[in-house]
Amino acid sequence: MTITESKRILVSWIGRSDISASQENAQADRGPVACAIATQDFNLAVLLSDFPERETTLYVEWIRRKSPCLIEFHVVELANPTNYDAIYTIVVERIQAILACHGLSSKLTFLLSPGTPAMAAVWIVVAKTRFDAELIEASRQRGVQAVHIAFEV
Repeated sequence: MTITESKRILVSWIGRSDISASQENAQADRGPVACAIATQDFNLAVLLSDFPERETTLYVEWIRRKSPCLIEFHVVELANPTNYDAIYTIVVERIQAILACHGLSSKLTFLLSPGTPAMAAVWIVVAKTRFDAELIEASRQRGVQAVHIAFEV
């Protein structure tokens, strides 16, 4: 990557289906995060997890073996994974740290599929109000697709 090129950075929660995929055999669904990383050209994936640190670490070790993409993860404490205020605060702080470290010209992509509906809603809100980011979803049935939200905030 040259100095003028922007980094493509995926930012996502780790969801239960991601954790489950890493604990199953090779025939199992690989989960939305692994699917997004495998099919898109990201320089870095920043993963947020409210799962226990050991479970998260095992997942990250698994996904690192499956992708050349650099993986960074952050275990966060959420008393309630549907608390919009807490999720919003964590997401905004992490994105600000990403941009401070990797540059304001970084191209952000938020993966909506893993995590709770509240987590997905927060990605949409911050993409529409605070940070210029692409939104994507990933599923076994349809693969990875761009998500277009037809409103402005």
